[in-house]
Amino acid sequence: YYYAAYAYNTDGVASEGAFASATPIAGTPLSQLAEGTLIKILENGSPVEFYLAKHSYEPSLNGAGRELLVRKDTNPYPSYTYWSYRYPYECDYMTVEIGTRTNNFKNNFSPTVQALMATTKFYYVPDPKHASTLAVGEMTCFTLSANELGGNTGKGGIRLPIASVLAKADQNQWTRTVADTINVYYCNTTGVVTTVTGGTDRGKYRCCFTLPDTARVDAGLNLIEE
Repeated sequence: YYYAAYAYNTDGVASEGAFASATPIAGTPLSQLAEGTLIKILENGSPVEFYLAKHSYEPSLNGAGRELLVRKDTNPYPSYTYWSYRYPYECDYMTVEIGTRTNNFKNNFSPTVQALMATTKFYYVPDPKHASTLAVGEMTCFTLSANELGGNTGKGGIRLPIASVLAKADQNQWTRTVADTINVYYCNTTGVVTTVTGGTDRGKYRCCFTLPDTARVDAGLNLIEE
């Protein structure tokens, strides 16, 4: 659409015009959707459901307007995985296999969506011996903390508005929260946050990431990627 504005003097003579143009944008921005809404995003070309889990995720770290998206179901591959394959078990989420696997899940999305994701900062505990000391991690795709899923662990992140829904996944799911030098918090299918040994017990994981609140969905709640 093109616009022009003119001023006329008392003799009816027009000034030079001031011109502008604008392109209408289809769809509804994420900021206008309710928390808990399921939207569809293409993974390897196929639509997959994600919860809009929270408006403005960790604004003190990421600024206002980053919308948290969490996969409805646990990630399809690998079927089950350990927190850390190595011995002695590692407990820093930024370096263990589960953290790497989750971050690499970004490769299942289109370059356009990956650009919208950028990277997200979050709180986590890098040293289980000093559980009160929080660090800031930064990844494109990551997993939720036990606190965000409704646990009372005091170890990074606050309870999400739809925590009771997110905690009950299709399979046991890892969090990014360590309990001590061996054990890690995870949720089972009833939503209970508990601990298991990170190097011997296996679980699944759920990809989450943030998008700008200006990202839009169409009438069918499909993310508009153009």
